[in-house]
Amino acid sequence: MSTSPSKTPQLANFKLRPYQLEAVAAALAKRQPGSKVLVVLPTGSGKTEVIVELTEKLSNKQVIVITPRKKLLDQLRKNLRAHGVCSSMRGNDQGDKHGLIIGTDQTISRRFNFIQPDYVILDECHWKYDKITRKFPNAIVIGLTATPYRHNMHITKCGQQWEEIYSISLPDLIKQDYLVPPHSMATQAELNCDLADRTTLTEVTKKIVPALVSAVREEGREKILVFCTDIAHAESTASLLGRAGEKSVDIVHSKQPKLTRDKAFGDFETSTGRSWLVNVGLVTMGVNIPKIDCIAILRSITSFALLVQIIGRGLRLYPGKLNCLISDFLIRVRNKPQCQEVGMALFSIS
Repeated sequence: MSTSPSKTPQLANFKLRPYQLEAVAAALAKRQPGSKVLVVLPTGSGKTEVIVELTEKLSNKQVIVITPRKKLLDQLRKNLRAHGVCSSMRGNDQGDKHGLIIGTDQTISRRFNFIQPDYVILDECHWKYDKITRKFPNAIVIGLTATPYRHNMHITKCGQQWEEIYSISLPDLIKQDYLVPPHSMATQAELNCDLADRTTLTEVTKKIVPALVSAVREEGREKILVFCTDIAHAESTASLLGRAGEKSVDIVHSKQPKLTRDKAFGDFETSTGRSWLVNVGLVTMGVNIPKIDCIAILRSITSFALLVQIIGRGLRLYPGKLNCLISDFLIRVRNKPQCQEVGMALFSIS
């Protein structure tokens, strides 16, 4: 795909885009109690806006919105009308006066047991929500996801009884200028290694980082998101970036205190000039940083859904951003099936 599109995509305004309106209309078409309908909207296409519009259209109904992560819950809390909350970390205000209740899947599956909703809206519905949906057998369930896969199999084929009623593809959104295109950087040949062998992984990374830094500088990229195998790998990668002369390098991983992670995200997003965020599995859902213009994959990926989520982090619109550089260094786990080839075809990366 060309690195110089003929025009810079225009930023979306606040009104719903045509495909978002289509998704809402399809989801709200007359349904029987107990129906489970699936809406597929790619990363960066505005699922939150669709959920907000759904709740507005259902303001005369009892609605529960469920999401798998607190960061996603916080995004919804900022945008939804008056609501109750069912979350172990965000409160437990779910009284009968609320026609709309939002919560995390874990808390609702354990503690929610007295309101039978008319509608249940599931964010990231490729997660295993089976236990929750069984609690509400008469509700109409609307599931939204960017990646309707489990173990590389579409969820409609996993015994979940979903009916896919609306979807739009990443290539379509790119053609319509709602997302920027990915641009693949040619990398060295496939690197087969045992990721449990720390010495081998370190030596492989030492070869990768100089090439990555050189490409980023040559391409003029400013916000680079790096995906590593584990915490030790992330720390060594950050150290190598520093030794290569990169001044702004932050790390985020699950073992850090929340304040440390939040500061790293904030520094990465607001810093001027070139900056790097090295992460271990924390920037695949619920993170919206449109400035990201380079994704570096320094880990093996065996999940097609994960690959889509990773690449999607860099496709959001931002002024002056023409595309997102995708640097997949193809670190492989020996003897395990991979999905990069399928993913590259999906995104039409050349």
